[in-house]
Amino acid sequence: LSEGGGMDVVLLGGPGDEDVVRQLGALTGTPPLPPLWSLGYHQSHWNVKSQPQLEGIDANADRLGWPLDGLWLDIEHAQAKRYFTWDGAAFPDP
Repeated sequence: LSEGGGMDVVLLGGPGDEDVVRQLGALTGTPPLPPLWSLGYHQSHWNVKSQPQLEGIDANADRLGWPLDGLWLDIEHAQAKRYFTWDGAAFPDP
């Protein structure tokens, strides 16, 4: 409901599901596609203490032929495990 109490109703006639989605996209616009790398294989690691260790994990995946598009770190990348900080000594080139 709007502040004035009125309500807009939009009926999409279809007739099928794909038609309704297409009609809704024409009405509201379609969402952008996510970056290609985000659709790939991601791996999360706990207790990675340094950038060379992280680079070793990446090199190992390459050596084994594993597709790896993203590596996620746990809190060890932060200064003294404080949120919203970065340990520039252990990870100098993010």
